[in-house]
Amino acid sequence: MLPRLRAKLLFILLFALCAYSALAQQTPYSIFYRSNWQFINPAAIDRSHYLSRSHNEMVLNAGFRQQWIGLEGAPIFYYLSAEYCPELSDRNMPGNKYGVTAFGDKTDAIGTYGLYGNYSRFIPIPYTSGHTLHIGLSAGVLLYQVDQDNIRLQNQLDPILAQQGGQTYVDFAVGAMYRIRKEFYVGLSIPQTFTLDFQNRDAASGVFATERVRHIYLNIGGFIQRGEYDYANSLPDQGTLVLEPSCWIRYVPGVSYSTFINNFPFSIDANLRAYFRQKFWVGGGYGTTGLLNAEFGISRTTENETKWQVGISYGVPVGKKYLSLGHSAEIGLAYYFY
Repeated sequence: MLPRLRAKLLFILLFALCAYSALAQQTPYSIFYRSNWQFINPAAIDRSHYLSRSHNEMVLNAGFRQQWIGLEGAPIFYYLSAEYCPELSDRNMPGNKYGVTAFGDKTDAIGTYGLYGNYSRFIPIPYTSGHTLHIGLSAGVLLYQVDQDNIRLQNQLDPILAQQGGQTYVDFAVGAMYRIRKEFYVGLSIPQTFTLDFQNRDAASGVFATERVRHIYLNIGGFIQRGEYDYANSLPDQGTLVLEPSCWIRYVPGVSYSTFINNFPFSIDANLRAYFRQKFWVGGGYGTTGLLNAEFGISRTTENETKWQVGISYGVPVGKKYLSLGHSAEIGLAYYFY
């Protein structure tokens, strides 16, 4: 028999993932979405454009998140992604950007593993200097898996045991992003654009189904320059201090989140980062899910203008009404090169 807390956790997840109408956010969660925008919006490839003196054609990202530290079977999430952004001779012309992301999201016996390819077309807006529209499409393959060997229930005839070990299906996402130079950005994306149902039939229990539902994401933010500018390349670049306020709003039709507002239809994260001379950053944020987080990162540029970054984040649940299963930690790595 599972420990009581672990059993409750597993029950909640099985109910959310395997009920006829799964009314829950079904996509992975990561604090470092700000370092890897394509993870939440296929149109928003080339995040490095905003805080970089030179153009880097290739970017590699990797990250790992452990949620509810100390709880057996708690959620873990990891990803690896790459971006290819060819530089144009004329930046006033439309261009293409490409990305790929692989990830794993596992909680106790339940796992989701995916591989996505992303495409973004960016179009400079005529007569508005520095205004650009990005349109993106993502296509991928998802493996939904239940490890039956790790499910130990008091009732061995429970219908969840009739669930097949794994199912694979195709998934799509669309997105758009509008940016104004290195000052402001706003993006809208729809993961799981086409809703999907997949079912397992068992002679004793009948139909047992899971529904993949459409999500809607809005990410918005900007860069506020402070201090002296860096004229190393004869053109103004980032100032001594750069502030980046940002917000990630998530909406799932039919879901009411448990927040400080009863039956609130959105889940929201608000964050603030401060970059110092492009060498390191500190930041923090709070979400309606009750998670207070702090982060720190360092960035170094080599002589040939390649760059690497390392960031860490730590989250603490705050508020009596939230399910305080434990703290969470995350690490992110990035490497930029030609």
